Amino acid sequence: MPSDRKNILLAHLLLLAASILWGCSYIFIKELILCEPNMTTFVLVMLRLAVATLFAFPLLFFARKLERIARRDVPLFLLIAFGEPFLYSIFETSGISRITGSLASIITATIPLFLPFGMALVYHERIRWSTLAGIVVSFFGLAIMLFDGNMQLVVDPVGLLFLFGSVMVAVLYTLVLVKLVYRYEPVTITVYQNLFALLYFIPLVLLFNRGSLTSLSYSPKMLALVAFLGLLCSTLAYVFFNRGVRHLGATVSTVYTNLIPVSSLILAMMLGQESFEWVRIIGVAIVIVGLFVAQINSDKVSNN
Repeated sequence: MPSDRKNILLAHLLLLAASILWGCSYIFIKELILCEPNMTTFVLVMLRLAVATLFAFPLLFFARKLERIARRDVPLFLLIAFGEPFLYSIFETSGISRITGSLASIITATIPLFLPFGMALVYHERIRWSTLAGIVVSFFGLAIMLFDGNMQLVVDPVGLLFLFGSVMVAVLYTLVLVKLVYRYEPVTITVYQNLFALLYFIPLVLLFNRGSLTSLSYSPKMLALVAFLGLLCSTLAYVFFNRGVRHLGATVSTVYTNLIPVSSLILAMMLGQESFEWVRIIGVAIVIVGLFVAQINSDKVSNN
């Protein structure tokens, strides 16, 4: 198999793995919140990023795999770190604390619907009719799960607001990311964005949530969940996604977020967080169909 085809196949496999890990992250965040009532959003994300940074940064440094950031790119790294994981994690965790993990993952999976508008505005990519059709179909699926027969919201609107905020942050993050993925290795981008985001969170925790640190149980379950979120979801998944963007482009890579709700819903039912409901299954299916319709004939983003 030619080298280019191998890289493309590997990129698809890594994006699939990233979508599965991120799908699991919603459920494990919910599980962590349920088993640790004193856990706050700031503390949870700080612990997650601390695990990711303390593991990856020394490993890459001593292995001499960590690239130096050019001075001109420091503002871009500070910006993407402020977007993801900083703002994104605050919105995501705050949203998950108010609604179910699987529903949160479904809302996050709408990122590919909004990304083409950002690409059109910033990089002048053409918006296709399939994108608009996919938006209509996907939001119909969401409505099935968000509203009852009387068109009343059946979920916390504040939680929805937080999660749609995370979607907007993710779109902006991806628009900036395409400026860096062709200059640095994906693992370099991931490690630095986690480090800078950790530096953003530490003052917030010390100012507002210092007491929460001493009131946590630090049980084996809590530590295992934090380790999973930090090592796999905040590190490996981002490395996989960044490599996918590098080889396939931003628009194609975000298609894989369509699969996040599948792994989330399966894991939620396995852990007993949610029960099997046909209405929800139908809603998920409609959303995913709409997301794939929106990606028909998507072009690879140019190397900006």
